Amino acid sequence: MPIRGRWLATTGLLLLACSGGGGSTPTAPTAPVVPVATKYIVSASSTSPTAGSSVTVTAQLATSSGASVATSGRSVSWSSSGTGGSFTSSSTTTDATGKASAVFTTGTTAGVSYTFTATDNAGISGQSATVTTVAAVPSTTASTITAAASSIPANGTSSVVITVQLRDAAGTALQASGGTLTMSTTKGTLSAVTDSANGRYVATLRSTFGAQTATVTASLAGTALSQTASVGFTVGAAAKYSLTASPAAPVAGQPMTVSAQLLDANDAPVATAGRVVTWSKNASTGSFASATTTTDASGVAMVSFTSDPVVGSYTFTATDNGGVAGSTATAVRTVAGPGVSYTVATTVTQLIAGGAAAFTAQLRDAAGNAAQGMGLNKSVTWSTTSTGGSFSSATSPLDSGGVARVTLTVGSTVGQALTVSATDGQGITGRSPSYTATAGTITSVVLTSTRIVVIDSGATSTATFQALNEFGLPLPANLTYAVRGNAATVSSGGVITGARVGQAMVVAFDASGTVGDSALVAVTSPTGPLLRTDVTAFDLKKDTVRTVTIVADMRSSGEKLGAVTVQVLWDPTALTYVSDAEGASSAGASVNATNAANGSLTLSAASSTGFAFVELRRLTFRVANASKRGSLQLLASEFVTAGTFTSLLAKTLVLSYPFYTR
Repeated sequence: MPIRGRWLATTGLLLLACSGGGGSTPTAPTAPVVPVATKYIVSASSTSPTAGSSVTVTAQLATSSGASVATSGRSVSWSSSGTGGSFTSSSTTTDATGKASAVFTTGTTAGVSYTFTATDNAGISGQSATVTTVAAVPSTTASTITAAASSIPANGTSSVVITVQLRDAAGTALQASGGTLTMSTTKGTLSAVTDSANGRYVATLRSTFGAQTATVTASLAGTALSQTASVGFTVGAAAKYSLTASPAAPVAGQPMTVSAQLLDANDAPVATAGRVVTWSKNASTGSFASATTTTDASGVAMVSFTSDPVVGSYTFTATDNGGVAGSTATAVRTVAGPGVSYTVATTVTQLIAGGAAAFTAQLRDAAGNAAQGMGLNKSVTWSTTSTGGSFSSATSPLDSGGVARVTLTVGSTVGQALTVSATDGQGITGRSPSYTATAGTITSVVLTSTRIVVIDSGATSTATFQALNEFGLPLPANLTYAVRGNAATVSSGGVITGARVGQAMVVAFDASGTVGDSALVAVTSPTGPLLRTDVTAFDLKKDTVRTVTIVADMRSSGEKLGAVTVQVLWDPTALTYVSDAEGASSAGASVNATNAANGSLTLSAASSTGFAFVELRRLTFRVANASKRGSLQLLASEFVTAGTFTSLLAKTLVLSYPFYTR
């Protein structure tokens, strides 16, 4: 058929099909219905998992009526309620069925409830029913017991860790304590069991001596576990000897037993009998009962050794016929035996009458060794033949070295023979050698008479000096004398003669030429007045306070004093002015202390009737510094008689007073 005819025929058929006459109208095809996802249906592989185990959580994409929606590629985020536990992955993806899954590991505590929530990237979510953990039930058949090593040296010190892991019937390790578990062993010793609170229990197995096998078993709440662990205690070839002495601290001069144990390289005892051991020592003293001995069935050789009576130390060596050797790890020190006497002595070269000397009493054994440590809780009682002597304490305790200490003050009798004795409560005694109390040496010369000697010109007097030893006891001595100043002279015997009006210093020396002490000599005119102080000691100690009285004395002149002005001078670095007060025989003297800080003040007094003797003023000073030398000087600018107002300055002796501070 031509193309045009075919087109017409087709057109006619189409028109016939679309016309309403004589036939039915065709129906258009319907599009398929696509389900709409509105939620996830979330479920867990177990609603009561064992605490610490894992569950699989599944989320199925679904319609509101619960029909599954097969949509893949949706990203689902996971979350959970409840304490503890976690997902292995925080998000997963739906598969071709619209399902996503994740693994959740619960916490180790039983009775904890969880709900799981799945939320995808389109905001569609769902939540599971509640899942509650239950306690795991340990299985005595599935639980395991293992040793960290299959063997250890049989040396009594090596150890290995034994571990019990509790498991449930499925073989899953428990994550919480299963209660009380005990372990026991057929050989060696086990430490206490430690519960790690995570299903694991550990203990330490220590070896014993000798080749053997230890079998370790365990019981949970009284029910034995099926599994056991075995550890071998192994002994190697003989490699050395370990030496010990018994007793560990032997008494000097007494026998001791020296033992040598045959060991392998790991210090495990080697039980080999019949080895011939030769003994030696490092010291020339002491002796073995036998030069050689033989090991017994335990691999031990022994010998008796007697040390020297004097305390000392020894190193012993054992060498067998196979060339195996060993020495004591540390020297064996002998000790003193029981104390039987005291050695009493002093360290001073001579005992000085009136002096002190330290004495000791050393407890000693029969060989003369110091009995160190043997005198604890003991004390000694002291006695002496010293006339007038005394101890710092009647009794003294012994220290850990067996020594008691005391100080003896020797009697004052020169030339006396004396001894010191010590006796304890057990009747053990000791006595010192005999000592002779000596006079000692002259260490100072002191003035024993009045500090100020007042004499008229041409008259004589004496000042008395005494030599002292280091303990202040007087010693006979030939003293020499010297005078400083031309107002007086002094003889070889210490007689002072006034030469002219003024003052001088008499000094006494011992035989060595050491200056001991001095006296102030005031030489007056029989008719002249005297201006002085009442100072009688020139030795002033730092920080002490001293009061000095200024005195005007007219009694020798037969006149009366009407007016006086006196300047007092001193070194302000040595003495500090504190205050002043009226004297006992007041003259109403005034004081000008404006310049006292610089070491100067002025006293003034006047009387219409006059006075023969008056204490013008009492001045108080503090010693400011040590090692200072100086003088307290009096300078009179006015000294007149009452009534006639005649000046007496030319006739007045004004004294200055030397001093030194310490």
